[in-house]
Amino acid sequence: MLKLYSFEMKKLHRTAGIWICLAVFVIFCCATSYFSANTFNDAEYMIASNVNIPSEKEQNELMSEMTEKEKREYKKQIEWELMLRDGASEEQMAKMTEQERIAYDNIRAGKIFTFDVAEAKYEIENNINSSFGIPSFIESALEHTNILMILVAVVISGIVAKEYSASTIKMSLLSPHRRDEIITSKVLCVLTVIFEFILAAVFFCALTGVVFFMIKGKSNPEPFNCMKAALINGERATINASVRLLSIFGMAVEETFMLSAFVVFVAVLSKSVVWTIIVPVALYIFPSFVTSDKLKANQIWNHLFFNLQGNYLIIAQNSMHTAQLWTALLATAVWAIIFIAAAIIIFDKQDIYN
Repeated sequence: MLKLYSFEMKKLHRTAGIWICLAVFVIFCCATSYFSANTFNDAEYMIASNVNIPSEKEQNELMSEMTEKEKREYKKQIEWELMLRDGASEEQMAKMTEQERIAYDNIRAGKIFTFDVAEAKYEIENNINSSFGIPSFIESALEHTNILMILVAVVISGIVAKEYSASTIKMSLLSPHRRDEIITSKVLCVLTVIFEFILAAVFFCALTGVVFFMIKGKSNPEPFNCMKAALINGERATINASVRLLSIFGMAVEETFMLSAFVVFVAVLSKSVVWTIIVPVALYIFPSFVTSDKLKANQIWNHLFFNLQGNYLIIAQNSMHTAQLWTALLATAVWAIIFIAAAIIIFDKQDIYN
């Protein structure tokens, strides 16, 4: 079994397709990370583009339906956002509390990305870093598993489906190895390729981060031991940046492997390179046409399209419920087992010689 796996990996690494796909994925991840960092680290641009002050007429219309307390809070928030966008006067600075002044300075310097005073205070008190540093470069690489799915589909088409069209699968069957060992070795090759792609993207994105801060003449504003914000079970929480990256890495690998198990199943079932590539591309594109928020929030829909990372990732903007996370992890594991088992059974019963 190990010899068969080793042989398949050597054969795979000799093909140009895998290196082209790897280069495309790494370049895509590094480019998106670089442009995101360039925008995110321009504090003035981020503030100017994200602070949207309603006109006086719009403000009056909104306040017409508010209570007196809500009006006071709304006016205070508008004044705060104006100060962030245009800069506070000496008089306004003098009126600020010490906490508000620290929050103001951190937001204006780009160390915190929030325009809510309470949220800014919470981040400062809990030593949360929401800027874009090298950990964010790495995280960006782990957020592109959907693109990776398409590239891995191309690789799988070469590992499995192309062997049918080229009739090299018959040569494999003449070896002393059983059919289930042949298909299992190919699945292990797919898992190895996923690790290689993700690790390469992580390494080069981190390197891009180092180069970025050298060019900008700045130090990395986001250390690996900093805390990141998260909403767990509907409550504010913090998580170490390194632990967060490991969590995202685990989810990215599991999700992509489960998707790959599905593509292997399609390759064995269809025996076609074209269908092996078309089906995952369709799965990638089709959900983007869905506009219904109700459908997007549906658990069956999410599990049907294997959207583990997109729906259950530990990110500050969305609340992660522990039960939902474990349900999603279990669902992806079950899907992977089903697809691999189905691929082995179909391959075992196929008449390859006719």
